[in-house]
Amino acid sequence: MVWIVTLLYLVLGVLDLCGKQNLSRTVKYLAIWLCFLLSFTNPPNRTARLLTTALFFTVLADSFLLNPNGIYIVGIACFCVVQGIYLVFLWQKTGRTFWPIRCLAAIGICFLPTVSLLARFSCVYFSQLFLNACQSMGCRNQPGGRLFSNGLWLFCLCDICVALSNLGNFLPRCIVYWAGVYIWLFYLPSQLLIVFSAAAGTTTKGEP
Repeated sequence: MVWIVTLLYLVLGVLDLCGKQNLSRTVKYLAIWLCFLLSFTNPPNRTARLLTTALFFTVLADSFLLNPNGIYIVGIACFCVVQGIYLVFLWQKTGRTFWPIRCLAAIGICFLPTVSLLARFSCVYFSQLFLNACQSMGCRNQPGGRLFSNGLWLFCLCDICVALSNLGNFLPRCIVYWAGVYIWLFYLPSQLLIVFSAAAGTTTKGEP
């Protein structure tokens, strides 16, 4: 299954470069489903189940975001749930949540002037992802922690590319184009690393 995902990764890169967006979306959706299914091959313990649940909401989010007629704010909401699950995972690993910083970031974004609801929601989501990525640095020395942390940082790079690809009115066309190409070139590896982190032993020994 890993080889299939790798092949799809190469295929979607070529399709994006060739401008075959409709076919590319289909390949991307299939690839993220395979990542979700791959998570079931991890050891049946609490942490693996937690990451599988996060991947389920990831698939749900992409069901809305990859659909040209999708309800994007619902997709972002699903990704917020994903970051909430990753926060639980990080709390189990580090014993910290940094709730004051997280709440201040979310409240500050909500009061940004002249910003659409979707943009506010997206900024709240990204702030939580970025804080999760920062917090994951504290578990890099634990089994599987480095894979999980690298996955979150690739996730951040993916979302930065999403933001750049939506700034066509402010950025040169070449930057917008390549940002769009790199979205999934960062995103799919990030999901695979998160899956592999459980298989690498992200749980404590003897955990049910």
